[in-house]
Amino acid sequence: MYSVTSGKAVTGMDYATIYAGDKFFYYNKGGKWAKSESSYYDYYTDSTYTYEVTNLVGGKYGIINAQGEDKGALYDTIYILGYKYNNTYDYGYEDYSYNYGSSKPIVTFKKNDLMGIFASNGNEAVPAQFNSITYDYSSSKLNIMQNNLWGIANLNGKILIDPQYTSLYALGYNYYTGTSNPMYVATNQENKQGIIDTSGNVVFNFRYNWVDSYGYNQGNELVKVSNNSLYGYADRESNEVLACEFEDINEYFNYTTKISIVTKDGKKGFYDRAERKMITEPKYSDVMIYDEKINGLTKVMLGGEVYWDSLSYMNRVRGGKIGYVDSLGVEVIAPLYDNVSYNNEIELYMGNKGKMRDFYDLKGQKVRDGEAKWMSSYIGKKMMENSRIVELSWNS
Repeated sequence: MYSVTSGKAVTGMDYATIYAGDKFFYYNKGGKWAKSESSYYDYYTDSTYTYEVTNLVGGKYGIINAQGEDKGALYDTIYILGYKYNNTYDYGYEDYSYNYGSSKPIVTFKKNDLMGIFASNGNEAVPAQFNSITYDYSSSKLNIMQNNLWGIANLNGKILIDPQYTSLYALGYNYYTGTSNPMYVATNQENKQGIIDTSGNVVFNFRYNWVDSYGYNQGNELVKVSNNSLYGYADRESNEVLACEFEDINEYFNYTTKISIVTKDGKKGFYDRAERKMITEPKYSDVMIYDEKINGLTKVMLGGEVYWDSLSYMNRVRGGKIGYVDSLGVEVIAPLYDNVSYNNEIELYMGNKGKMRDFYDLKGQKVRDGEAKWMSSYIGKKMMENSRIVELSWNS
């Protein structure tokens, strides 16, 4: 065995195994190598395979520093938590390359069921005082836990945020800006969630039980928040914009507009995030965002019976009255009809309610001679030939 710097032989050692740290070695003394069986499941072959593994069991771990001095087998475990690299994040977000030659191991230890961190020379940079230490790859920082509360340390073991939060995780990589956000989502001991920087400064106040950290990280001007399992909106300074009184807020109504579907007491309406105002108070039993649109309009329903659609894996409504809204959530055709059809030959909508029919132009205005125009079209002639009214959609 040789020391790291001098190359002189170190004698009188009897180790089960020896590992290389940064500028030191660590070893296990008194442990025994034992064989055991392990298994894994292969999804491709739908089979479970068993194989033999050899593990080091028992013993104590110690450090041999850069001068070849054995500090004694004082530790329950010593292991490499991860690696830090020069001029790059662990995921390569900045330059998409690793410099493996300059990587340095982050070595932790456990003593009396508490964890600490070694410095590069093998000395204890952080004494054994934490219940857990994990490596947050997205921020290249260490998550430290003490008495079930979390804080942050840098890769050298310097504590940046004292353990004080019940949960703590990095915002992570922002795919829109191409950068890694150096902020953290934290939950305090009053079960309120906020956002802090690496110095512990609060950038989004602890006012809500939940904060949409993904939306915040992507730069949304309004951030979805929740209190007591009800949702609303806050600005980026955490000021309430829309009160938390909705069972659900769906931001996927239209990808080109900032319109959200808000649900209150089981009814759905529309909220404009850009103008910060309600377009339609919740009144619809359903907004059929996954149905085919007629000329860019989305079907809405009023009344009817809610049922579970096993094909689309969602609640749907049947037996209600049908109408349509545009991409801004503005009602174009009121929900009065059993079905609505569109004829793009004459650019008219036809709404059927029983034996009555109403006709609308593209702006949602009723057309007095709409029936005559409809019946003179190709589709209308076919309808007269068949002597029946059918629901038509996506006609050509």
